[in-house]
Amino acid sequence: KEYIESVKFIKTATVPIIKVTCTEKYWRKKIDFTYQDVSHNGLQSVKLIRQYLGKIAFIQMNTSIVALIFVLKKFIYISNLSAPYLGGISSYGLILMIVAFIQ
Repeated sequence: KEYIESVKFIKTATVPIIKVTCTEKYWRKKIDFTYQDVSHNGLQSVKLIRQYLGKIAFIQMNTSIVALIFVLKKFIYISNLSAPYLGGISSYGLILMIVAFIQ
């Protein structure tokens, strides 16, 4: 297809993932597909992160925590450590580490 550059299936992840990279015409966007089954905790994870970030923002009365998360995510990406299935760290893990440090 004109919009897909590559497709990779990661069956060793906790929840199997299909990773798609778009062509240059579509800014090389990266899209991950998973499917909901009994071992998929994505929706509960989102709820938990929103609760943590809501409490932190309320206590500190600023959004610098979100800026910190984005800076660290960029650093992790540049360092090629953003693929958990290859030994890197996920966004979820990064946010939980930051929350634990702040607490």
